[in-house]
This record gives sequence, structure tokens and C-alpha cells, in this order.
Amino acid sequence: MNLFEDLHGFLPYQTWLGGWLPRIDPRNWCSCGLFSLHHAMVFLGQGGSYNDLRDKHPSLRDKIEGGTVTADLLRLAKKMGLRAEEHQTGGIRSHHRHVDKVLRTGSPVIIGSEPQEHWICLGGRTHNGGYVWADSADGDAAIGAFDSWDEVEEWLTDGETSSLTEPFSAITVAPGKNMPASRSMVPWIGGVHESLNADLEYAHDWSNLLADMLDVFWDRDYASPGVPAGEFLDRHLDGIIEATAGLTWHDEAALLDLAHGYRDAADFHNLVVAKGHDARVISAFAHKLAAKADASL
Repeated sequence: MNLFEDLHGFLPYQTWLGGWLPRIDPRNWCSCGLFSLHHAMVFLGQGGSYNDLRDKHPSLRDKIEGGTVTADLLRLAKKMGLRAEEHQTGGIRSHHRHVDKVLRTGSPVIIGSEPQEHWICLGGRTHNGGYVWADSADGDAAIGAFDSWDEVEEWLTDGETSSLTEPFSAITVAPGKNMPASRSMVPWIGGVHESLNADLEYAHDWSNLLADMLDVFWDRDYASPGVPAGEFLDRHLDGIIEATAGLTWHDEAALLDLAHGYRDAADFHNLVVAKGHDARVISAFAHKLAAKADASL
């Protein structure tokens, strides 16, 4: 990643990523709230370039205030066509109940900041009841998981039991009325977060993978009933790989690795194959896969 690269998907953008200089755009400093909104959009399947989001935000105020101002964050979410709402809770127990309620609706929730001084985004639950987080300043990976609410509480309060009765702030980020709600991967994030955590390149590319798959498949909201994209690819992927390898000089192993990323993005964002379009989807997917392989050289 170079200094002024467009930023997509999940990545610890605010951290020092090696070398003598931070490999990030200095305009990103003090912008954890803005990054958290970007991560919320990625969880919802609405994520584009972080740079586009930043260009619509009065980032100078962040530098003056030392962090993203809540009111500005809410206005920016609305400008992006999202429905965002801040909720103040009177203590850690009601905060816990509120966060769980939001995640059950399929929406991510941004937590922290005043008075905790840092925003992160919770994007769903793990299979064992933990909480998946996206953190722009984690240092190792931008997506991981708290094993339990106790760990969330420890992060929120920094271990200070006197803070448990203080007000806590949470921002729900939901799709706008013109956005397909079915595209959210919050209900299914437990099945993919470990892979995203283990492979920064995969996590960084997530929004690009989804963008390509939106050119191939349909949103479930607009093509029901339809065959789930993941199920469709599980049936046809071997044949697509073999055909694509025969038309290019890429080996099947490399194509399969890229195809699994596409398969995950299409599956976890609930995309489908509209009835009667099998052949068109297979052809379009093969072309996307070949182009992705060429671009990876």
C-alpha cells in the first residue's frame, strides 16, 4: 500500500505498517470515527473507497478536536444514504442489551469515543457468542473478535469499574431506503472473520471483490426467488476454473485461490443468480476471474 492509495475493505489504516515512515496518508490521522463508518459500510455491503468517504467529510475539524465529532459522523452517514442514529445508554448493562439488539437486526454498530476516546465498529457475532470488531488502529489486523461481552466491557472501560455506570455511546448504521438490506453480512460474519483476520491482502480487497460480484450476480431483494451465489458457485466452480485456465496461461491453483475470494464475497453478502441466467453468470464470472488474475501480476 502506498501513501496515497485508494483504501478499500478492512485494514488497520491508521497504524504504522513498517519502515521509517507511516505508509498512510497523513490526512487519515485522528479519523477513527470516519474509518469506523467506512467499516460499517463494508459490513453492510455498501463499502466503496475510504478516500471517497473522507472527501465528503470536514476532516480538518477532526484534527482540531482530536477525533471525529459524533454530529459530523451522523451527518456524513446521512449524506452517504445511510440511516444512522446515536443511542446513549445509562450504564454498561443497558449498553450491552442495546448492542445485541442492533446486531440482531443485521446492522453494525459503532461504539466507543466520548468518553473512551476511540471508535471501533462491531460487525456481528462469532459462532461461540463473541463480537466481531473492525478497528482502524489495531496494529496487527483490522478485523478480529472479542471472545465475550466481558472483553468488550474491558475495552470500553479500560478496566476501570468506576466507569461501568457512566453513559456509553453507540451509533447504529443501517442501510438507507434505496439500499438492499439483504446485502448485510452482519448475520453471517462469524463464518468469514477469521479468514479476513489471517490475510490482510484478502481483507483489504473485500470491497473490490464485492464490487466485481455485483456485476455478476443480483441482490436477493431484487431477484427473489434466486439460487444463492455461494451454492451456485459450489456446483460450477471447478468447471469455471478449468475453462478459464484453458483460455489463459494462469494455472488452476492460482485461479482457484482468487475464485474462493469472489465466492466468499458473493455468498456472505447474500447475492443470488436470477432464474434463467445461469449461462450468463458463468460467462461473466469467468471474465471477472481472468481479469482479476491478470491484474494480480
